[in-house]
Amino acid sequence: MSEVAAKLGRQSITTGSLALQRDCFPSEMHDGYNRAFQLRPPHPQVAMSDPRVLAEAEFTRDVCKYWLLHGSILMVVCVVTIPLLPIWLVLGMMITGRYLDHMSCTLTEKSLIVKKGMLNRIEKTIPLEKITDLGLNQGPIMRAMDLHALSVETAGSSGTPYGGALVSLLGITDTVGFRDKVLAQRDLLVDSSPTPSAQQAPPGDAGVLEDIRDTLHRIEDVLKQPGR
Repeated sequence: MSEVAAKLGRQSITTGSLALQRDCFPSEMHDGYNRAFQLRPPHPQVAMSDPRVLAEAEFTRDVCKYWLLHGSILMVVCVVTIPLLPIWLVLGMMITGRYLDHMSCTLTEKSLIVKKGMLNRIEKTIPLEKITDLGLNQGPIMRAMDLHALSVETAGSSGTPYGGALVSLLGITDTVGFRDKVLAQRDLLVDSSPTPSAQQAPPGDAGVLEDIRDTLHRIEDVLKQPGR
């Protein structure tokens, strides 16, 4: 009996509290409370659109032969490393080929994206408006193999390890044509960007300046009077 009485007492207390809430607070407040604590769906994420690719540089496999020849010449000059020359010729072709596969250069509407390296991966996004020049370098061996080194120069890149260039790429097929595409897109982007126009003074400021000018003229006229 005591347990039944306790349950009836708790039920009556709960019913009384609910009735008190309905009497003391209007229904609008209850509705607002319920709406405030409802679970809201997460905001939809806006998908970032990828930049439109205008050109993708292609690299010739002849650059691997250039790297092999360049390394072989260095090993011969060092004399001590001549016994390792056959090992370099065998492993070098595989290493240079994999290194070339990890190189890419992509031209988009607003930037030049360069990726290179195997163990130490390097990726640089260079804004086109920051590019000051695209230099072409060609040594005697490179000239014999019809290879060009394309160097990307930007403002403030004098302290870089590529002799003043931010990045240098070797072995791009039709290097001159790719260089012309990058420079043409840079010029188009710079020409289409709005130039800062001369700031015009608001009408109120112009009126104040005119008043100051008239006041100075009156002071000058007073000073020019005789006896002053």
